[in-house]
Amino acid sequence: MKRIICKGTWSVTGKQECLEHFSHIGEWNDKELHEHAELEKSRDTKQRWWTGYDTDPKFDNIKEKIAEVRKD
Repeated sequence: MKRIICKGTWSVTGKQECLEHFSHIGEWNDKELHEHAELEKSRDTKQRWWTGYDTDPKFDNIKEKIAEVRKD
């Protein structure tokens, strides 16, 4: 399981955050990710385009620490 976040858009005026501040805790093939991607892609123009998703490394670190504590 990962925390997957929308990277937002690039435009002729620079980078912009995702309008919905979308983040999802789950897997890459989850329905919510596909739905949000379709929404973002539908807004693409020649002056504005979606940049995709990224994972949150802080979330991965917390997950690893919790797994280590559980092993002990």
